Amino acid sequence: MLKYLKLLSFFFISLLSSELIAGQDIDSLESILTRTSDHHEQILILEEAYDFYEGVDSEKALFIAEKSVNIAQEFSQKDLPKSYNLLGYHYINNGESDSAMFYFQEALDYCLLRNDSVYLAKTYNNLGVLEFMTENYEGGLAFFNQAANIELAIGAVDDATLSFVNLSAIYIQLNDNETAEKYLTKALDLALTSEDRALLAHTYINLGSLEKLKGNMAQAKKNYFNAIDIYKDEGDWLGVSDTYGNLAVLYEDIGDPDMALKYNNFSLKYLLKLDNPIAADMRNAYKTAAEALELKGEYEESIEYYKLYIAWNDSVLVQENRNFMLETQEKYNTERTERENELLATQNKVADLELQKGKEELTNSRIIIWSSIIGLVLLLLSVFTLYNRNRIKQQANNKLTQAYAIINEKNEDITASILYARKIQEALLPTKANKKLFKDSFVILMPRDIVSGDFYWYSKVGDELIFAAVDCTGHGVPGAFMSMIGNTFLHQIVNEKKITTPAIILNELREKVINALIREGGGNMRKDGMDMSICALNQKTNKVQFAGANNPAYICQGGEMKILKGDKMPVGYMHGESIPFENQEMQLSEGDAIYLFSDGYADQFGGDPKIKLSGKKMKYKPFRNLLHKNHTLAMAEQKELLLDIFHKWKGDFEQVDDVLVIGVRV
Repeated sequence: MLKYLKLLSFFFISLLSSELIAGQDIDSLESILTRTSDHHEQILILEEAYDFYEGVDSEKALFIAEKSVNIAQEFSQKDLPKSYNLLGYHYINNGESDSAMFYFQEALDYCLLRNDSVYLAKTYNNLGVLEFMTENYEGGLAFFNQAANIELAIGAVDDATLSFVNLSAIYIQLNDNETAEKYLTKALDLALTSEDRALLAHTYINLGSLEKLKGNMAQAKKNYFNAIDIYKDEGDWLGVSDTYGNLAVLYEDIGDPDMALKYNNFSLKYLLKLDNPIAADMRNAYKTAAEALELKGEYEESIEYYKLYIAWNDSVLVQENRNFMLETQEKYNTERTERENELLATQNKVADLELQKGKEELTNSRIIIWSSIIGLVLLLLSVFTLYNRNRIKQQANNKLTQAYAIINEKNEDITASILYARKIQEALLPTKANKKLFKDSFVILMPRDIVSGDFYWYSKVGDELIFAAVDCTGHGVPGAFMSMIGNTFLHQIVNEKKITTPAIILNELREKVINALIREGGGNMRKDGMDMSICALNQKTNKVQFAGANNPAYICQGGEMKILKGDKMPVGYMHGESIPFENQEMQLSEGDAIYLFSDGYADQFGGDPKIKLSGKKMKYKPFRNLLHKNHTLAMAEQKELLLDIFHKWKGDFEQVDDVLVIGVRV
């Protein structure tokens, strides 16, 4: 279950990705290479292609790595260390440590000869990884230290960070957690100065894993959540899934199956967001779920998850067997060619002997020929036996098909339940009749996952029209549950207790939310809660009162946009003494516009749909300018405009969060 250790890092390529490479066969790749005569550029293209095929098609990946070496040897020798490391990485990834050592050593010799400090450090790191994997920890320490010293000397801070992480990995294996922590602390100090957010998340995960080994579970969780926050910001769903898996294993180890299941479900959710979930990760997630359910004594459900685990495990075995057969076929083809060459050479030798040495030597040569032929026959029989074994392995596909059927059935049941939950949630929202309370208004509510963690709420008490935009922790089903709690409490505070001052409403709501979470078992008290903005508009005086929990309100008045900032605290648990929310007032005039919203619109990734990897958040300034520019339009027109711009911005990118925007005309 050591899924939670992300300890070793290779240096081989820049980890680029290209739509030009994706899906191309080898012939198409050759055509792409002819588009440039710059051999350095050709090697960069091959690196991108290798990154795409590694782990997908080992045979193509090997061909690409070897071609990179051939081009570098003949035309671009300055790229030899890069190409040698690439080929060495391929061999170590396929368990061929001798071949990996050969190419890493070739790279090392070249770097020492040409005084190439950058790739000398990278090669030392790769040699350290190889020594680690062969359990030669002293050799690994020597190589990683050499790499770190060079990287610090040349200012390669990110590379030095990873070298320190690798050093910590060895000390963990040596049961020297104190020294491991020293190197991880160094890594964290460097990572905090880096622009590479994924590197910082990587370091937090390793710190979390170390704290778990030391028994410091609270600190371990803190580091894991730091990593999750970064991965979510970067849209790295595999990183999010892996880290939630770490948390699930942590809770399983401390005997809390409920929390283990909670975070394991989060891990599965983000895995299924990927186009091609990694089979080994799916297998581990289902195994964790099965073990947690077994701890709870829910044996029937546990068995179902064990079935899914077995199915995905069989999938992994089938893929491993396929790779084995490809390697066997390649080895057979190579040996057959060598034997055919030997046979041809022997036949030539026989012809010479017939001319030179007579019948006796000719007979001996024919014995050699027949021996070679018999060897070929035996080799063919061996390959036939291996293929027969592969047919037996294919039976695992039947189990996999059954597992897919189970998964599809469960997905249909879950989806049906969530769709019904959406009807319940919609029924709790203010009715269309109540919208007549507003002179001119709009509401945009777009859940990310059928049900929403965002919700809007409004009501009228006397002359005060109270309306709010609420963003609950999470989205999907967890967020929807929290939204129902918030909706109920707002009704009690405003409609039953007749409280209309926004700051007092937030204070009361915070107290009720905290008490409810404690009563229901708490969850993660530091995370659960709500961000929201709430207004009370007096329909006689046009005076508006506002209070916000982490969220502001935008008001367009007299051609200007004014921002009422909320307090920097949530409606929920907060460390230390609770500070009362601040109430703000502003006199408005007829025709002014008020906007409340969650963070979903501004945080959406998008941009130019032609550049898939250029996704970035819209952010608040463009969102604010958009509202200001169009605030004089009718609210219905503004709604259509906002929706149109949002979908064009999002393009092919996935919606990352629930989206809520409210506009009210005074």
